[in-house]
Amino acid sequence: MNRLIDHNLFIRKISKQVDSKSLEEEFKKYGDIISCKVSINEDHTSRGYGFVCFRDPEAAARALSES
Repeated sequence: MNRLIDHNLFIRKISKQVDSKSLEEEFKKYGDIISCKVSINEDHTSRGYGFVCFRDPEAAARALSES
């Protein structure tokens, strides 16, 4: 389950192969993205979660309901 706080989405259970660029590619269809980041460990492996910040709260709400 993903969580919405205004225009920011917390995305969890991301495949270890997904990086920030591919996460942004997946979510840009919902609206303009200000920032997108997959959290990584010290050894540069994914922690399995990330954040997407949309310009508009409506885009974030749409991404949450459709993903």
